[in-house]
Order: sequence, then structure tokens, then C-alpha cells
Amino acid sequence: MLSKILTSLTLATLGLVTAYGQSPRQLPGCESNPQVKKALAEAAKQRPLLPFAESLAKHKQTIESLLMKYPHDLDVHVARINTGRYEDFENWPALRESYVRESERHPDDAMAVALAGVVLFRKDTPETIRRLEQAGKMAPNWGFPPQQLASVYASGKYADKQKMAENIVRYFELCPESTDPISHMFLGKAGRNDLQAQFASKLRQRLVQQKGVDDFRIYDQLLWPYEFRSRPVGEHPAVRQQVAEDLKRLETLKKQPDAEWLMFLRGGYKQSGASPATITGLEDRLLREFPSSQEAYQIESERWNLQNKPPDDHKDQEAWRKYNASQLAALQKWMRQFPTIHYLKNQYFYAARSQERGSERADTELVDAYLDSAKYSMPYSGPRVAAAEFLLERGWQPARALTLLKEAEPMMLKESQMFRENDSVSDDEKKSAEKYLPQQRQRWVRLILNASRKTQEPAVAQSLKTEIEGALPSEKEQQSAYWWNRAALAAAESRKADALTYYQTALLTRTQEARYIQGRRKDELGDEAHALFSELGGTETAWTVWSQRPQAAKQELSEGRWEAAKKELPRFDLKDMQGKSWRLQELGGKSLLINLWATWCGPCKAELPKLQQLYTQIKERKDVQVLSFNIDGEVGLVEPYLKEHGYSFPVIPAYDFVNASLDVMGIPQNWIVDPAGKWRWTQLGFDGSEPNWTETMLKRMESVQAQR
Repeated sequence: MLSKILTSLTLATLGLVTAYGQSPRQLPGCESNPQVKKALAEAAKQRPLLPFAESLAKHKQTIESLLMKYPHDLDVHVARINTGRYEDFENWPALRESYVRESERHPDDAMAVALAGVVLFRKDTPETIRRLEQAGKMAPNWGFPPQQLASVYASGKYADKQKMAENIVRYFELCPESTDPISHMFLGKAGRNDLQAQFASKLRQRLVQQKGVDDFRIYDQLLWPYEFRSRPVGEHPAVRQQVAEDLKRLETLKKQPDAEWLMFLRGGYKQSGASPATITGLEDRLLREFPSSQEAYQIESERWNLQNKPPDDHKDQEAWRKYNASQLAALQKWMRQFPTIHYLKNQYFYAARSQERGSERADTELVDAYLDSAKYSMPYSGPRVAAAEFLLERGWQPARALTLLKEAEPMMLKESQMFRENDSVSDDEKKSAEKYLPQQRQRWVRLILNASRKTQEPAVAQSLKTEIEGALPSEKEQQSAYWWNRAALAAAESRKADALTYYQTALLTRTQEARYIQGRRKDELGDEAHALFSELGGTETAWTVWSQRPQAAKQELSEGRWEAAKKELPRFDLKDMQGKSWRLQELGGKSLLINLWATWCGPCKAELPKLQQLYTQIKERKDVQVLSFNIDGEVGLVEPYLKEHGYSFPVIPAYDFVNASLDVMGIPQNWIVDPAGKWRWTQLGFDGSEPNWTETMLKRMESVQAQR
């Protein structure tokens, strides 16, 4: 370990001495070095093909080689810092300190001061702000300091919309032709539609003059989205015509198309309003010419999902059996066809978990493949915990499960520590973590208790006794798991009367009732409690009485994932995809459901059919209204998506509104607004096993009418 740290320090010092040893030096401009950009892009393409540890080592080697060749290149330093911060956790503190020391050695070097500010972000964010402001004063015509300050002020504890807007506008004043996607996202959050429109106009002029297509992704990532968003919906047909003309010109410039190019054309032709036959023809060509590519998998999986809808009723065992069998067969085919797409093994593992128990050999091979696929992703505790849970559920290799759980514990502690050391986390993010992190720990403890019982190693459970029998958590979501763990410990110690009491309390305090999921009723807590109740001579009649929840507790369960809204909903005046205007103040008297979604969001795709069912059911009513805010950056893809799926609910292109007005963490979301225009409730995410989604949503809308 020491040798690794010393090696890292040596490389860091060598690179920085090379970078700062020459003085004075010219600061980097707004444009990236083409050679550096190409080298980093090529290295990024190779990374998914290698296990993470090997991939990280090669990526670091590439960066260090580039740093030796281009010691003053800002992109290389930023790549190095981002790799250390987000991937190379072990060596990150040493790398961070090396940048801070260099800034102290070269206090008159604006780049050294700015990079020291960047590395201190989330460790000492006030110092980050101070150093970036200092670098900005030292080099007032350099765009990097205001760009980084905009990032600091964009979200989290130090979020400040005005300062973010001032800094991102300053950045684009200095770098008016920048195509950095993150900076453009901040420009959207700043609400500067005028600058977006100006940028689109200048970008089009520049791109039309180019004879090559090296930067073709700029069209679908920046140019077309800006042109759609900066023009009224009624002018979108003209934008689509322009997209079609762009594609015709670009196709003549590309001499050797690859899978990425054909996928780009597919997206472009969708935005142009091309016929389904044109889109299908492009897809068929891609499948024919590049059958093992990532893009081919995307097309095949999209087509499979369109043809194989999951059953609506999670109690329909036979329907789910057929669906799961079809899904597993498709995944087996894709794993053979796309051997370099390692996360398919992950998908197969979770799909197979819903099936009946297999043989020990089949189930352990499934775990082996899943853990092997995890090697290609950044290491974290999740795969080890999930694999251990699966083995314990199936009754195989409890000793291996215990080992996996022990390996996961230090990883979990490190993940928790990293979050808690982040000084830029907002209060809302802290509250969410205070719920999630203890729940994660409680689940791990329960699995350890299970594994220690099955391996007959009571000492493992005893080592956790003090933690398990500690104070009752104040969070309701954690209380059931607390009593469940106490019950499991008491049962392991043969204190069966105590265990039964704790099991009952766990049942009565849980915040989500057992449900049918994919044709199977899964209730591990209830099954454990029932088994002990029967062992002690309890009858089924007595069990029904003993485990029955009071009516008040049942009502509490219906609250589900709803949370009281914490903010005011900004007044809006927006047009939907049909050109109809929607104003919040004109919806008075109606209970409003606003659904946030995007075409790229998997859970959204599962929820939207239910939203359509609800809209069809209530569209003639005068007291309730369904709206949806689409937050796709590529607005041109939305209309084709709606037509493809037959959705008729009102869709408002709200990318700029949501970015500029709200901090949205995750989609889908459902917002309930009362008839007075007050935002009452928020539901984050989509639970496919939730019964009666439309009925539940309608009841929630109707409930706020009485609260006026």
C-alpha cells in the first residue's frame, strides 16, 4: 500500500514539476488540443472492454503520458483530476495534495491556483471558491475559473442561481464558441434562452462551413436541441426540415460509416419526422453491418421491449412466467451475440432471481457470472451484498455468502464516509442519506445474521449484538428493520418468546405491505415470523389475529413513497406539443397531476402507459387535470416517441423551465398541485409492483380538493 502511494506521489510530483517548471507560460485557450481530445476519446472507448482495475491503470497511464507531452494542457489536468476524484479513491488524497502544494509554490500562476481550487471542491468548498475567484482576478480573460465557479454554484449546499448565472454568462463571453455540454446545461439553468439562440445561430454558420464530420455529435447534442428549444412549437416543422437537409449534406461527407454514425443518423431522421420505414431501414442496415456493436444491442433490446410488454397484474403468475422466460431467452441470446457488453450478465442475474429455485450448480454459476460482470464496473458493495442475499435465499453456500458480506462491509463504510466528507452536500441530500445509509446497514446486518445462523457461527452475530440492540431509530422507515434484526438475533440465541414479540413489532411498524412481484408474493419478514409462530404451536387463526395491522397502520401504508412538497411551484406559462398554452394561474379549481419524464428514462417508459390510462379515464372531468413535463434535451425526439406509443396526454417541453426553476433529483416524478395552485405532494420513482396505480393517483389528486 505504501509503495503504491509513494509511486502515485512521485508521478504526481513529476507531472506537476514538468507542468509548472517553465515560467512564465501562456494560459490555455477555450479550444481543446485536437490531439489530446482524440487520445482521451480513444482511451475512453477502450475502457468498457477491460476489467475496471486494468482499465483504470491504462487510463492513468494514458493521462500521465499525455501530461509529459502536453504539460500545460488543461484538458489533461482536468481528466487526471476527475479520474482521481471519481475512480482512483486510494490515491486521490495524495494527488489532491500535490496540486495544492504546487499552487503554494507558484502563487503567481493562475492555472496552478485554479486547479488547486478544483481539487478542493467537496473537501473545502469555501476554499475552492476563494481560489477560483483569485485565479479569475489574476487572469480575467481566461474562461476556466468562471466555468468552474458556475459548477460550484449550480447545486448542493452552495447553490446560488444568481452567481451561477453570472459566472456561466462570463464564461460564454470569453468562450462564445465552446461546445462543452456541461457548460451548456448550466446556461440552460441560468434561463438564458437568448444566449442559447445566439449560440445556435453561430454554431450553424460554423458547422455549415466545415467539410469534415469529425464533430457530428455536436448536431444532435447541441445544435438541433437548441434550435428546437429556442423556437415556438409551431415552428418545429421548419426545424425538422432543416434537420433533414443537414442529414442529406452530412451523409455525403462520411465515407466509411460505422455503428455510431448509423445510430446518429437514426436519431437525426427521427427528429426530422422521417417515416417509420426510413428509421427501420437504417436500423436493419446497422444490424446487418455491425451485428455485435453496442448500437445493435440497443436496437434489438428496444424492439424486444416494444413487442414484449410486462404484465400489468403482478398476481398473474402464468403471465409473468411466460414473460420472464421470454426475457431470459432474449438475454441468453444477447450475451452470446454481444460478449463485450458485460452488464447483460447483471441484467440476467436480476431477471433470473424472479424464477423458481434452480440447481445448486446453475444458481452458483449465475452468481459467478454476475460477480464477473461486476469486475468491469467501479467497485462498490452492492454486487457482493446482492450475490450473498441470492445465495442465502436459495439455500446455497452460506459460507461463501458470509465471506461476500464481510468483504462488502469495508466498502460500505468507505462509501458512507465519502458521502459524509462531502462538504457541498445540500440539507435535502443529507436527509435522504440519513434515511438510505442506515437502511443499507440494517439490510447488511440482517443478512449477516442469516448467514451466521446457517453456517453455525454464532460469534459473528454476537459481534453485532451491541449495534442490533442499540437505540430505536427515529425514522419510521428504519424501525421495522430494527425490530426484525432484534428478532433474528433473539431467535439465533434461542430466546424465542422475545423473538416472537420483536417479529410482531416489526410487522406492525413496516411502512410497506408485502406485495406480489412478478407473479410471486415475497414477504421474507412475514415468512420468518410465521415459521416461528407455527413452531411455537400457533394456529393459522391465531396467526391472522396476531399479525393483523390496526386500521391506522393500514392507512399509513397507503402513503407509500409520497412526500410533502418542500417548495413552491413557480408560475408557468408554457405551450404543449400541440401549441396549446398552459398557465398555472388559469388551472385554479382543478387538482393537477404533473408527471416528469424523458424518452431515455427506463422507469418513465414503464410508468407512461399508466399515465395514459389515467388521462383517458379523467380527461372529460372538470375538477382534475393531467399534465406532463418532458425534460428531454433533444426535444425533436419527443413527438416521434409520442406517436410511436400512441400517447395523447398533454406534453409540455419543459427542459429549460425545469432546469432554470427547479432542482430535480431523478425521474420519473409525480407532483400533486391543489386547486389553489399549491404544490402539495411529490412521488419520486416508479414502483411497477404497486397495485392500482391509476386509482391511487386519482385518489391522491382528489384528496387535495378537500384541503383547499
